[in-house]
Amino acid sequence: MEFYYNSNKFEVASVHLTAGDKPINHTERMKETDELFKDYEVKQGCFITGDFNEHLNKESPLLKKYIEIGFSVNESMIKILEDNTCDKMRSSLQYQVNKMKKADKSTKDAILG
Repeated sequence: MEFYYNSNKFEVASVHLTAGDKPINHTERMKETDELFKDYEVKQGCFITGDFNEHLNKESPLLKKYIEIGFSVNESMIKILEDNTCDKMRSSLQYQVNKMKKADKSTKDAILG
């Protein structure tokens, strides 16, 4: 999606990468990322948001991939990601209950720009 604000162009893409904690799932997320951005040039005002289905931290190969592509991730964002993401697997029911109570900070969603 793209939009303009005060004559500045912004582009926002949303992803929902493959879920799962097996190595093949991680490999699939990396492939999906490569495919999504193979012909895209990241510029100022570009953002990626969504469910990455992976713990995003300093050691995360997936986060490093997004940085290689050109998205900026400063220390402040890395701290937020490390504090608010996890690898905990939940059933659909557990997720919905946690979502209703809004007590669970273990989101795997992020916005990178």
